[in-house]
Amino acid sequence: MADEKNGGRLSDASDYSSEDEGTEDYRRGGYHAVRVGDTFKNGSYVIQSKLGWGHFSTVWLAWDTLNSDHLALMMELLGMMPRKIALGGRYSRDYFNRQGELRHIRRLRFWPLGKVLMEKYEFSEEDAVAMQDFITPILEFVPEKRPTAAQCLTHPWMNPVPRSLKASSSPRRLKEEEEEEEARDENRSKEKDEREAMEVGVGNIAIDGSELKTSAREGRQSARSDLRT
Repeated sequence: MADEKNGGRLSDASDYSSEDEGTEDYRRGGYHAVRVGDTFKNGSYVIQSKLGWGHFSTVWLAWDTLNSDHLALMMELLGMMPRKIALGGRYSRDYFNRQGELRHIRRLRFWPLGKVLMEKYEFSEEDAVAMQDFITPILEFVPEKRPTAAQCLTHPWMNPVPRSLKASSSPRRLKEEEEEEEARDENRSKEKDEREAMEVGVGNIAIDGSELKTSAREGRQSARSDLRT
């Protein structure tokens, strides 16, 4: 809405006594009334204050909560950010108070990387500790304390690979391994069928042979009886 009192120019919020906006001048299909504390886009933005009135609408200051969430997740994983780092950025005051604590998020639920790996991803304690020892220094808040690439390559976690971890395979290699395993299963099945067929054949030969011997013996006995008669 245009501010007729100021000739349509943008007015400072301090010129007005209320942060809330009336609806008497709103038009159908236009903007709805906004109040401090309202949230938008599934809570991603929170209205902080009214900046003033423009020619067509009111100007509000909205806080991007996702940035604070990101900082909170970092500290829950790695511990509190050093005060010097927290307050050393251009926009630090937007996210941190004078003590270096998050301005908009009060409670943090600390979950160190080692516990994340064991509780969420079911790593063994040995592998979780080894991986945490490798990754945590890389994520250090103070850049000067982070290891170099050369130092990372010499870390024990890189060589040898923890015993319970297997090197990841590409999707193509995984498909090849599956096909090889299927071929081995098929060969084993064929060999089993051939052995069973061979055993059945040997059994038939043995049975036929004993029948022939019995028949010949009976024939000789019959011939002897005829001669005696």
